Amino acid sequence: MFMKRGKQLVEELKSINKSELKKQIKEQIGEEKRKKEQEVIIENPYRPTKKTIERLKSEIEGVGYLITVFSPYKVSGVNSDKKVFSTLLTKLFGYNTTIKRMEEGTKKDLIVAGIEGLQKTFYINRQRLLLHGKMFEKDFLENRLEYVMKNGEEAEEVSESVYDFLEQQFIEIMKEAMYIYFDVKESRKSKYKLGLSYHSDALLFQYRISCLTGIDDMNDYFVNEIQRYFAGKIYRAMFDELKEVYPKCKIRFLTYQLVRENEKNELYVHEYDYEGFFKICEHFEQLKELFDAEELETLLNAWLLILDVYQKAIDLKVESKILKHSESLAASLETIEEIMDELESKKENK
Repeated sequence: MFMKRGKQLVEELKSINKSELKKQIKEQIGEEKRKKEQEVIIENPYRPTKKTIERLKSEIEGVGYLITVFSPYKVSGVNSDKKVFSTLLTKLFGYNTTIKRMEEGTKKDLIVAGIEGLQKTFYINRQRLLLHGKMFEKDFLENRLEYVMKNGEEAEEVSESVYDFLEQQFIEIMKEAMYIYFDVKESRKSKYKLGLSYHSDALLFQYRISCLTGIDDMNDYFVNEIQRYFAGKIYRAMFDELKEVYPKCKIRFLTYQLVRENEKNELYVHEYDYEGFFKICEHFEQLKELFDAEELETLLNAWLLILDVYQKAIDLKVESKILKHSESLAASLETIEEIMDELESKKENK
């Protein structure tokens, strides 16, 4: 057989689908890596005993204060907030020096057992999730009389479905924490590439966002934390994550407390909210699909109040924070018509 030359050689090379070939090569590289990982023989691999597995499935004692961190209703003020995941998993698994000797199957068995123990721990300490004077439905029915005798008043009953929801969010985030802890690469999310201590804040924040999809009375501190995070995204014109999360949220944090009421029952927009409000107006075209009719009315009311404050500051020649936003105000005035049009459209399609 002779080597191809000239035009025939060129034509045959051109006929090769390079994009498809690159895809096949990439898949093959991935397959080879998987084979190598499977072929790695761990000398003296760690095997948990039956007693160890049973211990992991039991309640973790002395960690009730850490469960408080997962309350959507109260700010715990516990210094260990930033270490809550590593502390819980250390309490559960101990100071584990055997992870490098674990096969993937062993890691997964430990995670399954650990989840069972965490679930029991969360349930036993569930009263710590609620504010004083509130009880979950089952606890309310079992301890109603005792509570009245002790406190002189009846507790407020909280639906059991609220607990079920919080437990589900807790288990999901603890699974992710354990995937990172045990370095289970095929399960952990790609954005969490480093060790657990690097991701505690991000995991806790992710948990609170997930809580907002089912809780409509979350503590203002956490709502404002989420609000600030997404305000930063809007400033940088990054909308993808917001568009994914916002429609699921029970509290509409983009307009949350934008229009407030003072002691005299007068409505106002706080001066610290001016900049964020004008950023929403600046990017209204990209954000309008997220707002329901009530939120659009909130935005229009905010405009009315801000324009009133601005006009008074001009007329009375007084110092006011709103005057420092004159350029933003001027650039955003046309948004009023856009908001009104969007409101009309939402009402027609309701």
